[in-house]
Amino acid sequence: EEKEEGVVVTEEDAEKEGHTVYFEENRDGVKVRRVEACQTSFTRHVESIFDYQGRNIITEPPHRSVAPECFPPKKLLHTYRGHNKGVHLLRWLSKAGHMFASGGLDGKVKLWDAMSDRNVIHTYVGHTMGIKDMNFNAFGSTFLTCSHDRFIREWDTETGKLRGTYTNGSMANCVKYHPDRDQQNVFFAGCSDKQLHQFDTRTGSITGLSPRRSTGGPRVPLLT
Repeated sequence: EEKEEGVVVTEEDAEKEGHTVYFEENRDGVKVRRVEACQTSFTRHVESIFDYQGRNIITEPPHRSVAPECFPPKKLLHTYRGHNKGVHLLRWLSKAGHMFASGGLDGKVKLWDAMSDRNVIHTYVGHTMGIKDMNFNAFGSTFLTCSHDRFIREWDTETGKLRGTYTNGSMANCVKYHPDRDQQNVFFAGCSDKQLHQFDTRTGSITGLSPRRSTGGPRVPLLT
């Protein structure tokens, strides 16, 4: 059998590996394909994210003097449209319930107003394949996305700025920030290599791994 020729890994790619570049390997461990993360884009669909009193409508949810009534839904209130393909998941921005995000199979994340005009606020594009999971941090100021393209990205919710890109070459099925509000620089990714990877956004590196399991998905212990 003829062996596949490996790709040449440049010094620049070696620095990018684990962030915006990963390499697919054959059974012999030879790197045969280079994959690079796509360019990102951000669209703001409203003129301003500040209300007439100068409050940020994303980070400062409207105050409710009376708790909302809770009852089983009886009728359709609104249909949100905007994705080019199916919607895979929804995530509330905060417990206030004033905004939520949708992750689509078109590789886009959209932030929606859920309390007033129910329009789309922002669109974040940074994946070439469908969104698998996303998670807001404890303050709603940043969020994580993971995709079938095997990249994890962290975003600034308000500005749409990309804060970081991470990969280990395997596909992240789920992403989650550390539950401690003082450790929002740490997040976890349950990956297709049957391991739970712990990342630190300050260094951009993997700082912990769970033991590999022979069957089933990764356990979810907190790694310190």
